[in-house]
Amino acid sequence: MSAIFPDSFRAKKLVVGSVGCGPFGNRGNALIERETLRLLGVGADIPKFSIFERLTEELVDHINSFDLLLITGCTTLQDNPDHQICFDDLFRKITIPKINFGAAFCGPTTARPSLRVAEMFDLPIGARDPWTHDYLSRHGIKAELIGCPTLLNGPDLLDWLNGTRQRILVSSTPPLDISHLAADRVENVELISHVAGLPGRDICEEDLFEGVTCVYTGRLHAALPALAQGIRVRFFAPSYGRSRFSLLEFLGVSLRGDSPCIFPATQIAFLKRNCANWIRGVLESVDRDCANGLTAAEHRSDETDRA
Repeated sequence: MSAIFPDSFRAKKLVVGSVGCGPFGNRGNALIERETLRLLGVGADIPKFSIFERLTEELVDHINSFDLLLITGCTTLQDNPDHQICFDDLFRKITIPKINFGAAFCGPTTARPSLRVAEMFDLPIGARDPWTHDYLSRHGIKAELIGCPTLLNGPDLLDWLNGTRQRILVSSTPPLDISHLAADRVENVELISHVAGLPGRDICEEDLFEGVTCVYTGRLHAALPALAQGIRVRFFAPSYGRSRFSLLEFLGVSLRGDSPCIFPATQIAFLKRNCANWIRGVLESVDRDCANGLTAAEHRSDETDRA
């Protein structure tokens, strides 16, 4: 999938609330951000600030000098003031439209997470997974199920790719038992690193998935880009944060490490269409409010009056 609406975003002065820079070393977040910007036709050199660092009055004033704020995905809806530090009272002073792309919660499927962060967004939220979309919708927060940019930014495939040589990628965290690969005489096995300093190839390497026939992982950051390239995934879900994995269940991927059967072409195509329609609607809303001279806060008030 190429850039969805490159001309529309290039015509706007955009600032990014980044999940890929700042004090945390999760390389998967950097991958999500890279693919988000590529989907939207936005250059990597765009102005950014880290959502994992505290805002200041000066930074808020700087953000408000732009046309749009883009939050680049992952578990940005989780109300964790020690992690997503920027979502505080100062964030409420940001008056430009705020787009949350591929947002998710991280908790058990029985959880009832706080909606404090979600309620800070005036535009419909682009939900990464069905659990998040359903939870937001049930609580009256506008959202669309769009998936993750690492899944969306791939070719339009109809079936699995079949490599001529067996090459396996295995995530180094959390550790997985791969002893059976030796028993099956699989020799070409490489580790993937999701956190800076841990063993394996960086998940952000451009050619990481070239020639790969299967990925063994418990990380969405490895599973989704592999599926986007038509590569089979054997997913071993950790016990924590299970709500995130509803996207894999939607795609027909087992959470118990079972070998996949049917390629999720229909589901991926559905998410791509949803994402394109969501972006179109968001941009139309922003342009309409701009023409009417409405700020983000006034947009929220106007929506409430019409409801």
